[in-house]
Amino acid sequence: SGCISADPVDDRRRAVDLAGTRLTEPLSKSILEGSAQDPPAAWNGDTPLDADTAVEVALSRDPSIRQTLAMVDMARAELAREDRAPNPVVGLNVGIPIDGIAGGPALANLAQQVTWLWTRPWRIEAADAERRAAILRAASAIVDLDARIRHQHAETIAAAELAAIDRNFADITRRSMELVRKRLQAGEASQLDLDRAVVEARKAEVAADA
Repeated sequence: SGCISADPVDDRRRAVDLAGTRLTEPLSKSILEGSAQDPPAAWNGDTPLDADTAVEVALSRDPSIRQTLAMVDMARAELAREDRAPNPVVGLNVGIPIDGIAGGPALANLAQQVTWLWTRPWRIEAADAERRAAILRAASAIVDLDARIRHQHAETIAAAELAAIDRNFADITRRSMELVRKRLQAGEASQLDLDRAVVEARKAEVAADA
């Protein structure tokens, strides 16, 4: 009853709580408890993604987060293992009669590894340090993913807005080219003016397509 527990629930909760102090929005522990293969509960696949929903979807499905949490579980199991004594060594000797009169006595012994008792405190300390490090790595992975998804979401929104601007600019340059063409037909512009307008319109069109 005095052994260190192998249950990693508190360690997982600690990792999530540590990460939550660095996140913009509170992190629900249930996001990391479901199966990564199930459809994300935070998004129906149709409505536009905001940054918070994108982070929830990523956290619920990203394999690296599950891997770091599994490492927390393994570190807790290793700590519990180091706290428990190894199986004792059992020896059994039975005498065999060789002189035709009587056999030797039967002997059994039970021995525990003395080296385990000597090194136990240091091995537990090392295992506990690895457990704390695994918790910090899991929290760091959550924070890193949150930052990366928010950055990518902002880049995507900016790219969509920039694409709209480029398309509007391409439409304006195309209309300007047509106006210069009409001015050329009316004798109010030169062929050079039209060539320049055509070049600008084509460049804008290529940029919008890109």
